[in-house]
Amino acid sequence: MTERLEFDGGCSWGLGRDYSRRWHHETRQRGGRLGPQAGVLSLVPGLFSTDVEESTRSLRSLLRMCVAQEPATEDPYLTLGYNVSVPLLVRQALLSRSFDNDDLLPTLQKPVPIVHGDRDPIVNPSVVDQHKASLLDAEVAMMPNAVHAPFWDDAPAFNERLQTFCERLEP
Repeated sequence: MTERLEFDGGCSWGLGRDYSRRWHHETRQRGGRLGPQAGVLSLVPGLFSTDVEESTRSLRSLLRMCVAQEPATEDPYLTLGYNVSVPLLVRQALLSRSFDNDDLLPTLQKPVPIVHGDRDPIVNPSVVDQHKASLLDAEVAMMPNAVHAPFWDDAPAFNERLQTFCERLEP
């Protein structure tokens, strides 16, 4: 299933004038992979804008959607800095490609951790179920009160889950 504007591993973006409306319609019909709020759609024009201020506003809003609480003062600027440094043409290319890795998941022979924030406004939680069903050995962790970047929202809990997963792999 190829979706449009998925930040969870599959992207496709129509750069036509009606891309937001067309994408939203197609995503709803297919069950979609975006989270219930999907406010990310309103940011797309700014992400593709050649106007630096508009682009920066959209990136800042997108980054804010990724964490549950307002991060420390310096963190958003660092994150915004390396995102703004990605040239517009690269951002457009990343979000304009079409691919789907659903056929790849069943071929993975190694255990896979899936960690997802239970309040993720960007990626629909049903994607977790879809990925788990496609993988031979998936370990799912839904992190409470975390959004799109659970490793940021609760780094100690995320690291503990990762360490536990890695220890399970050791002979």
